[in-house]
Amino acid sequence: MLKISVVLAAFNGEKYIKEQLDSIENQSLPPFELIIIDDDSSDATRDIIEEYIGSSKLNIRFFKNEQNLGFFENFKKGLSLAEGDVCALCDQDDIWQPDKLKKLEEIFADSFVYGCAAGFRFIDENGVCFENEMLKGKTFAFLDRAPKTELTKITLEQISHRNIAPGCACAYKKAVVDRFLASGVPDLPHDYQLSAIAAALDGFYFYNKPLTRYRIHGKNTLGLKPLDQTRLDVAREKEKLGEAVSGASAKGKEYYDLSKKRAEYLKNKKPFKIIKMFFLKPYRRYYTLKERLGDVVYAIGR
Repeated sequence: MLKISVVLAAFNGEKYIKEQLDSIENQSLPPFELIIIDDDSSDATRDIIEEYIGSSKLNIRFFKNEQNLGFFENFKKGLSLAEGDVCALCDQDDIWQPDKLKKLEEIFADSFVYGCAAGFRFIDENGVCFENEMLKGKTFAFLDRAPKTELTKITLEQISHRNIAPGCACAYKKAVVDRFLASGVPDLPHDYQLSAIAAALDGFYFYNKPLTRYRIHGKNTLGLKPLDQTRLDVAREKEKLGEAVSGASAKGKEYYDLSKKRAEYLKNKKPFKIIKMFFLKPYRRYYTLKERLGDVVYAIGR
């Protein structure tokens, strides 16, 4: 049986964290370990966790940062401490379905699975489920089209366009985590990089049933991009994503080389270089005709 480490990043989460801990405590398959990293909370979060540890049956490893590291570095620290075969990411304010870890254990038992983004449902501050227009029908993820099977492969080409699920819905094998710890880049969501690395290894999948109730409230975000991003800003993000996956596989290296050239040509306004790339298979594979035409127009502009 695979050992699943749950990595929970906490910061000023006194309002909801006990409910999340309860949902982990009540899993039909207990985690191998629950790693909690508190990022120097100023509310009662630490007290709640310490009190919970006193009565919990879980193997809880609790770490307290002496200064605030920020969301990215806090999760990275937690992942570096994980000792399980699989790492499941966990936010402090969600609720897990009772069979989440059991289902993940079944999915990751297949050697070809390196990462999995499971479905989720939105809940409000009171834990009540609600529909959101960002989810397409009942697919429970930010996908372009509804999946045809319960477990659907997500390619690097697909994940390069957008992150398909929040980190709290995702889990990854240790090989993916180790690659992220070695080559992850700042200023890009950790879960996006992990999912892309799993896809570059040809092993990222979407499980089309909701295993997480994802809480939306006034103090969290969906990681949406700024509205004032330029085409060059997005291209630089793709270059960073390419850097993160470049060492994972030949396909990852191909994507990095392409995204690096694209960002360089857009930055330096090189329309003829863009046109020269226009019909190359990798460029066509990762970018739509509309995106490629947009690159040409952007590079021509002065």
